Amino acid sequence: MLVQIQNVTKRFLDDIVLRGVSLDIGDNARLGLLGVNGAGKTTLLNLIEGSLTADEGSIIRARGLSTGYLRQNDALHSERTLDEEIRDAFAPLYALQAEMETLAAQLAQKPGDTALLLRYDAAQAKFEARDGYHIEDKIARVLNGLGFGGFNRATLVGTLSGGEKMRFGFAKLLLRQPDLLMLDEPTNHLDFGMLAWLEDYLATYKGAVLVVSHDRYFLDAVAQDVAELARGGLTLYHGGYTSFVAQKAQRLLEARRAYDKQQEEIAKMEDYVRRNLVRASTTGMAQSRRKALEKMERLERPDRVQQKPGRERLPLLFPLPPRQPEIRVQEEHGEQEAPPDKLDFRQRHPFAEEAGEAGEENGEMQFEQRDFHAGSLPRPVCPTLSKRRIVTGRRAGASDNPPLAPGFPNRYHETQSAPSRAPENTRL
Repeated sequence: MLVQIQNVTKRFLDDIVLRGVSLDIGDNARLGLLGVNGAGKTTLLNLIEGSLTADEGSIIRARGLSTGYLRQNDALHSERTLDEEIRDAFAPLYALQAEMETLAAQLAQKPGDTALLLRYDAAQAKFEARDGYHIEDKIARVLNGLGFGGFNRATLVGTLSGGEKMRFGFAKLLLRQPDLLMLDEPTNHLDFGMLAWLEDYLATYKGAVLVVSHDRYFLDAVAQDVAELARGGLTLYHGGYTSFVAQKAQRLLEARRAYDKQQEEIAKMEDYVRRNLVRASTTGMAQSRRKALEKMERLERPDRVQQKPGRERLPLLFPLPPRQPEIRVQEEHGEQEAPPDKLDFRQRHPFAEEAGEAGEENGEMQFEQRDFHAGSLPRPVCPTLSKRRIVTGRRAGASDNPPLAPGFPNRYHETQSAPSRAPENTRL
């Protein structure tokens, strides 16, 4: 067992982020960590890494445990070259290799020195156990997988783009091969090919992997178990993301049934107390049930499981949109209503006449009906009626002359004798 988390509670001032969380991480675990924003995922990762301490409970780590933590959008800032950063990732192995070379040189001068032979054998066994003879193969595999195969290793890290710095920092972390690899949104800045390579790489990774991701397909490919943080607590589900969804739905259904059953029981007990408390013959039983109600552990509403205490989401109620203005066609001898979809909203520009015949050809402008309703256009003419008419738009109780958009006169009316039907060359 690499890490054992036992009843851990973590507070930030008065905000309880984690409450009584317990989790075991095995040697080859593949664990996905889920939760809404602010549920405590990053806090839990920092507790496991050791950069934070728990207020209550304990975190037991295996002796000599090495951890690697890829923080979300954490770029590598360095003034060294790519090759220098790669060598830094393998610093323990390169140091062990240098020690072996020194011992080999000493053995060449003292072939029969038993102490030197024992030291060399121990160093060589440790080097082989860490797969030290395949360092270059590991480097090529990771760099090619994350898009650095064609890069010159003498390139300065500072000359890389922001996304390249993040990917190279990720590559350096993978080359270190820690016992526990913790990844917070590792799919950021990865294209489809890199993502497929990462899934295959993590499937054969020699160590435990704890990953936070909103990519359900990535979680299905990588995670063997899913831990969900909600309301400060942690629930473990066996299986990948698809299995987690099914199990959670079943768990939520059972929780709803239990909640509804308890609510019915509470309602019956409260009704009995209300009806029998004042009666001398039944007051004792009523008081007994009232005490039972006070001691009863109330179940939480299942639809609030995802929310923190004191941060329940409030429903947002939006008012209905206002009524559209009434469209009327006024005639000299009366008025009649015309539905909006029967109006022609083509309008001549007020300055088209100054442009001559070319201006008349180019002066026609197409407007959308919603602009006219908003009062941003002059009142259009309805050409489908034969008499002198003016189209107005107003809401019941509004002013007869609503303000128009800037640039138009307040009482801009265009009147004309329109033909009974539109010309053939007119677009409707």
